[in-house]
Amino acid sequence: MPSPDPADKASGLIDDPSEERSGGLAPYQVKKLLLVASLYDFFMLEEDGRLRDLLLQTYLQWNRGYVPQLVRVSGGENALQRIRCEPFDLVVAVMRLGDMDPFTFARQVREISASLPVVGLAYNTPELARLLQLDDGSALERIFVWQGDGQVLLGIIQLVEDLRNAAADTRLAGVQNILLIEDSIGFYSSYLPLIFSLLLRLTQSLLKEDLTYSQRLLRQRARPRVHLATSLEEAEARFAAIGDHLLGIITDASFPRRRGAGEDADPRAGIEFARAVLAQKPGLPVLLQSSDPGADEMARACGIPFLSKNSPTLKRDLERFLAERCGFGDLVLADPGAGAEARFANLDQLYSASGELPAQPFREAAALGTLDRW
Repeated sequence: MPSPDPADKASGLIDDPSEERSGGLAPYQVKKLLLVASLYDFFMLEEDGRLRDLLLQTYLQWNRGYVPQLVRVSGGENALQRIRCEPFDLVVAVMRLGDMDPFTFARQVREISASLPVVGLAYNTPELARLLQLDDGSALERIFVWQGDGQVLLGIIQLVEDLRNAAADTRLAGVQNILLIEDSIGFYSSYLPLIFSLLLRLTQSLLKEDLTYSQRLLRQRARPRVHLATSLEEAEARFAAIGDHLLGIITDASFPRRRGAGEDADPRAGIEFARAVLAQKPGLPVLLQSSDPGADEMARACGIPFLSKNSPTLKRDLERFLAERCGFGDLVLADPGAGAEARFANLDQLYSASGELPAQPFREAAALGTLDRW
């Protein structure tokens, strides 16, 4: 085994600077993906999304050292035979399989390989509503909607990887987490790829030019893990699991209390969850986003920021929330008594000015978790 890189040791990024530890981040990687789709559906996906080209270009840009292999088969039975014969890291099934419904297919996959994730990919047609009525959350890991953009496949891959890596990465290196609560399949199908792209860009913006290649790669791999919940019950379970290592929460205003077919959305579920979380962690960044009338007033009454899903500046406003509230931007220490604030771009600036600043802003930032997130 090669010896640790002295530069990694000097960086102080992690307590134990051994390459074995740093290389242990994100152990679950989707390197081989089975796409279950008819030749016609695959042609439509490739025509609209350029899936193979997108995977190649994106993974080269990410410097991951590999590009996921995309294998296509037609029909559920053919896919099951293929799964019996060779290993896969992820199965994405276009919802119209032809020879069986996607939920039966997913259950049969679990019988062959209990840990193999199966995600459904549907077209936004009237058939989608019928399929959602059959989904009780026990077969397919998630359902996504194809909207003509291949980025949804990248979002699926990263979400599946994050779910399986988060616990181990948090124990190993204190990797932080972001919780998205959203029950609209159409919205999270496009929103998750946006979140991942913004997190990558913000993470890269923090990389110093004097870092070695291995240090830069490690910091990229340590980006916050993203979790998706589609119900209050699921959100509470995720918060219980990752609450001590949570960077922030982005929540819809209205979603069901339980995941499953036929569950009605509660218009106050989001604000109820936000209040419960802030009662336990007063300084945790929470963002309420919605297209529901009156949701902005609920957010204002709760003292949390609000974004409209219909806003033309949604991407820019989300990036500002992540940068300013979740520790990617400057550290701002306000001194209300003096009517002033100090802003720091990095630790060097903070150390240089630490002897000149009053203690109270430091204590407040530490108590609210602002320093930890930064």
